[in-house]
Amino acid sequence: FGIRKLQLDSRHGLRVNGKTVKLRGGCIHHDYGIIGTRDFYHAGEERVLKLKEAGFNAIRSAHYPISRHMLEACDKYGMYVMDEFSDVWTSCKVDYDYGVYMSEWWEYDLTNMINKDYNHPCVILYSIGNEIPETGDRFDKQFGKKLADKIRELDDSRYTVECMSLLFSIMNDLPAALAEMGADGEIQAGEINEMMTNLGDNLPKFMTCAFAGRLTDEASGQVDITGLNYAAGRYLADAKLHPNRIFVGSETYPPDLDVNWELVEQHPFVIGDFDWTAWDYLGETGIGKLVYNKQQDISFYTPYPDKAAYCGDFNLIGDPRPAALWRKTIWGISHGPYIAVCPPEHFRDTL
Repeated sequence: FGIRKLQLDSRHGLRVNGKTVKLRGGCIHHDYGIIGTRDFYHAGEERVLKLKEAGFNAIRSAHYPISRHMLEACDKYGMYVMDEFSDVWTSCKVDYDYGVYMSEWWEYDLTNMINKDYNHPCVILYSIGNEIPETGDRFDKQFGKKLADKIRELDDSRYTVECMSLLFSIMNDLPAALAEMGADGEIQAGEINEMMTNLGDNLPKFMTCAFAGRLTDEASGQVDITGLNYAAGRYLADAKLHPNRIFVGSETYPPDLDVNWELVEQHPFVIGDFDWTAWDYLGETGIGKLVYNKQQDISFYTPYPDKAAYCGDFNLIGDPRPAALWRKTIWGISHGPYIAVCPPEHFRDTL
């Protein structure tokens, strides 16, 4: 038996039993590589132990309610958990996904998730959704309030967060966003077509524009913590506009950790950073695959026989990649040198 007290405010950040905690987080999917999606306690335990050894103190279940076996392992070894409800609300991202059933089943399924987590002290955050387009719609964003209010009704001892990609939020208003960005001097008139052609390269401009902030203000106000995916550039500007707002980097690129972690350490209202992704997973094939001598027409995904995303700090069988060692250095956990090499066949090639 023990007592765990949580506190949250913009002056002290997140406190556990009175002590400020910064979340050294990583996102994990529900599959175990060659084991597939079948859940085994020993597989979850091994994953938690390796992540702890690598310096992580928190995981985010992306984008699904975490399993009971993982909760048991996180309780046992002291890993904080952000448990995420869903990747969609009522707008489907792919044909026949959970968006088809959300309107009918959200209350039943959310209640089951909270009941599952209630007696697990490792759970400190409930995420109501990931990269939800409805956060930018003045009518549909009210679904977020229903979810957050239901969580508070069932369990007011944890905090709520929404993990937002502001590009998703403004997607239906891109012409208006581009017009305002041009008027404000954030982009030049001739850059608009180029920005749309190279959307990925221009993602930071969309994520940090004032238009996106205004469009998602209400959605941020529905939860205790604003989760930002790939938008750490918003922290300081938004904190000036909303002095009591709390932020977390709910999804971030590993190469950005040095800059992002400095923001986490310097500002109490930024409570942590969650890497995409802590462990490799099946699906989204090739999104993290290294491409040498890049071609301009390279697609977002890679074809068969690729099966994994290739973007985890740990690969499918739990071996650390260079990103895991870089992370330990940034977090101050390890001070020794590491050597990483590229495959010999790519000697002299450029990334």
